[in-house]
Amino acid sequence: MQVRPAKRSDLPSLILLADQFHSEDPAFSSTPFDASIVLASFDDYLKNENCCLFVTEQHGQLTGFFMGHVSRSAWGQFREAGEDFFYVTPDSRGTGAGDLLVQSYVEWAKEKGALITGTAIRSQINANAVSLLLDRNGFVPMGTLWVYRGS
Repeated sequence: MQVRPAKRSDLPSLILLADQFHSEDPAFSSTPFDASIVLASFDDYLKNENCCLFVTEQHGQLTGFFMGHVSRSAWGQFREAGEDFFYVTPDSRGTGAGDLLVQSYVEWAKEKGALITGTAIRSQINANAVSLLLDRNGFVPMGTLWVYRGS
């Protein structure tokens, strides 16, 4: 298993992974999936120096991705890094792929000068396992994400 920055040639495989993530997650699967919008989003990350897009690969197949960004904080003259989406295929969970993606993100955020590096569990896919992964990689819980489900 290896981790690396994504390349333009990965875009077709990334769209398939995004579709798999979207279908697997109960919260997202009830929303429309538009491959052209997903493609544009991934492409934007590849072009933007303040964004990262890492992939894990095994035997020539992509097995996961991590999308993140860095920006000026709303609280002062410093930079914060945030995770946008993070996914590992079911067959690659428990192989270290998630650790490699998170560690790459943390190193990238340090290189970008982020004083705060955050991530969130915004999916209902193995949330307890992801919590353990984040904990062993130096993250601590801070707050709770709430999603509006009202009418």
